[in-house]
Amino acid sequence: MNVTYIYILLMLSVVSLYSADKDMQLSSHAKTYPHVITREGIAAVHTDIYNKLLSISRTLQDQVNDLNKQVPLPNEPYYPVNRNIESLQYIVNFISAQNADIYLSTLSLIELVHLYQEADFWAVDANILDTIRHSIIAQLRNKNTLTWLFSNKENLFHFINACNPVTLDTLTQALHPYTSNLLWHTVTQAVRISTDHTDWVKTAAIHTDGTLFSCSDDHTIRVWKPDAQGTYHCIQTLTGHTNSISSVAVHTDGMLFSGSYDQTIRVWKKDAQGAYECVQILTGHNNFVYSVAVHTSGILFSGSSDNTIRIWKTNPQYLYHCEQILAGNKVWLVGTTVHTNGILFSGLSDKTIHVWKILEEHLSLEQYLLLHWLYITYQLNGSTQLDTLPAHQFQIYRTLPQSIKDRIVTWYKPGYIQFLFFKPYLLASAGLVAGCATLGTYLYYK
Repeated sequence: MNVTYIYILLMLSVVSLYSADKDMQLSSHAKTYPHVITREGIAAVHTDIYNKLLSISRTLQDQVNDLNKQVPLPNEPYYPVNRNIESLQYIVNFISAQNADIYLSTLSLIELVHLYQEADFWAVDANILDTIRHSIIAQLRNKNTLTWLFSNKENLFHFINACNPVTLDTLTQALHPYTSNLLWHTVTQAVRISTDHTDWVKTAAIHTDGTLFSCSDDHTIRVWKPDAQGTYHCIQTLTGHTNSISSVAVHTDGMLFSGSYDQTIRVWKKDAQGAYECVQILTGHNNFVYSVAVHTSGILFSGSSDNTIRIWKTNPQYLYHCEQILAGNKVWLVGTTVHTNGILFSGLSDKTIHVWKILEEHLSLEQYLLLHWLYITYQLNGSTQLDTLPAHQFQIYRTLPQSIKDRIVTWYKPGYIQFLFFKPYLLASAGLVAGCATLGTYLYYK
């Protein structure tokens, strides 16, 4: 009995040892490796991550092509990378994330900036750069982020200092149109440009390249181009319509459409020299054509006082034909158009075209951020005008162009408290009482 019992115990021990050995082998095969390591001061990336980076990075692809080979570390699943490990970690963490959008949402503003600059260094796919940049812009327009940035001067300085010159320029340009939208309500005066039209200007349309088209009761369409200073000049006059031209529309490919009281629609294309010529006349309406509009797909819509809308599509020869008639409607096209850069154009009965500029000035990133901060603070303050700012914010405000200060006066107007940069002993004779004996403190008027 004792011998049998001892035998069973021995067998159980052998099985236990075998099982433990198998577990160790499986554990060895399932071993996880860090994404980035250093060997003799050189950063190295795990093979899986390296291959992912290689698939999206033109910089790494060029490095590999220059060497004509990839050389891993001896006896380790890593490839050396010519980059400091602190910077490299940002892009490695991003490409190893299971969900990029969720990962980006976990990063702070500063971390996003570092990631963007590292992605730019590696020349990753443009879509990836756009995704990261949009995340930064979304944060810069966020109330909580703006509150943090302007809570003290160190935070803003830390953010600006984290951006290299390219990133500063990129973010500044990206914030410009959003800032223009904030200032729409402040536009009170148009910039009038001279026109050669001899009768009422009915409407205008603008192409994404900045080319402006105006149509008039004088039966002509005029083509305008801006010079280096942004002043528009007429470069071509299109004729052919026999009555007032009520509407023009331009497709992204540059094709132009015009509707007229002569009951026709004309299709215009550029010739080999870049000048517009009429390539097709569309008929079918039996009264004035008041409006034309073109979809990005190329489908054309025309509205007429014959109470119909006609839908026009191209055939295999790229000629337009009427595919459908919608009856019982009157459609008028609004006689204004806005360019992607925020400039609004409108045709008026005084024979002129008006150009409405929202934000002509190009500001620094700090100035753009301050405007967004002031706008949000003004809203949170119950749309009540602010009259004081902390010193570090007022320093930036002082650098704004006067035209911008005039436009944001409903959000903020300096009150009695002013931030001045004079030495206290110079203020005694000016009748001012210093609230503190240090340079750059708040000063109160008597």
